[in-house]
Amino acid sequence: ILQNFGTFNYLYTAVPSASYPNHQFTQSATSCGAMDNTVDYSKCGGNTSTFPQRTIYDALLENNNSFAIYYNETPTSADMLMPGVARHTDHSLSDTLFYESAANGTLPQFSWIIPGSKFNDHPCHDLALGERLLKDVYEAVRAGPGWNSTLLFMAYDDAGFYYDHVI
Repeated sequence: ILQNFGTFNYLYTAVPSASYPNHQFTQSATSCGAMDNTVDYSKCGGNTSTFPQRTIYDALLENNNSFAIYYNETPTSADMLMPGVARHTDHSLSDTLFYESAANGTLPQFSWIIPGSKFNDHPCHDLALGERLLKDVYEAVRAGPGWNSTLLFMAYDDAGFYYDHVI
């Protein structure tokens, strides 16, 4: 029985499909009709090549909440194809700054970490790298002075979950 931590049972992908639609859904509550790893909005009915939806970052900024989008690699992922993410490049920081901020107790009100492409459980990848990243993030937050007032939510593998599959 968990007493100090929460867990979700029967949590499924937001979009029962591929990676990119789930990245979009998690940050903007919609995949704008994308059902595969198409990164061109016009290929799923849109009138532009980039996806138009607003993101959580837009709402955070409008409500004067601090936030950062931390990257382990150069921010060229599919996430940046959403203008709602790309327009916040001034909030896009190196993951090194995440660890420094966690240690100093200066994390923003909302932190989003986009790990590098090698940190996943997809075939032909080293599963230990993704597990190590989870541990490093957890330990950084836990060891920091903000631990007692921090909600740490980890969505693992494509930010859309693959957990407790149903037969």
